[in-house]
Amino acid sequence: MKVCCIVLFFSVHSSLFAEKIISSEAENLFNSFMDFRRILSLTQDDQSALKEIDDFMNQFYLPFKDNFSEEELIVINNLYTTERYNYLQYDKNGGSEQAEKELLNQLENVTAYMDKGKTADFNKWTLVTSANVIGCYMSFHPVPAALKYGQRQKDFYKEAYEQNPDFWYAVSHYAQWLFFAPSIYGGGKKKAESLFLKSLEISKTDTEKYYSNIFLSQFYFTEGKKQLSLKYLDAADSYLPGGRYVSFIRKINSEGKSTFEYKEE
Repeated sequence: MKVCCIVLFFSVHSSLFAEKIISSEAENLFNSFMDFRRILSLTQDDQSALKEIDDFMNQFYLPFKDNFSEEELIVINNLYTTERYNYLQYDKNGGSEQAEKELLNQLENVTAYMDKGKTADFNKWTLVTSANVIGCYMSFHPVPAALKYGQRQKDFYKEAYEQNPDFWYAVSHYAQWLFFAPSIYGGGKKKAESLFLKSLEISKTDTEKYYSNIFLSQFYFTEGKKQLSLKYLDAADSYLPGGRYVSFIRKINSEGKSTFEYKEE
């Protein structure tokens, strides 16, 4: 009986530990999708972007779907759902409602999967992308969603960052959480600034540098440091000249709003 218990414990422990491992094939897909996100800014409109997103999935994901683990599938679908949200959220012809429906469905998938283990049992990609699903869904139901999922979102970002303090995706998104969270809950502008700066320092790809500069730009805009904000926004623009996202940011900044506080009327 003792041997059986030991074997069972080892088996369960090994299974949970294995959940932290992401295959190189999956990680390549995640990174390719991240770079693809930046390039989407060159599309002419939101409908074109949505088509490009589906084209990407049809070409690089669906033919290889059976190669991925359950956890890797969660990450891929987190990326897909939140990216669609970016181009559906302001659509008043049913797109916004569709985005909300997709996010709720994916949030239920994430919750069902992650309830199987503790936060520390999951890969950093799983944690960050799942926290992002929560964040996007919160935009539709700020108070009830925050009460239900807010602590879990914080735990996901924090754990991903602690697993690997040089994982750009965790650093840049944990910084955003710190920006919005009151100091009484562990947030704060100084902490956020430190991580925003770190995200730029550790960024390696053009995509990481692009978004790091955007985040810093908008952080300093909210702090009233307009010249510093413009410096970082111009730097972001250099990594994707002509992209409509930076053009959009310039427009709302000229109206006195940052991406951190913008909400379409």
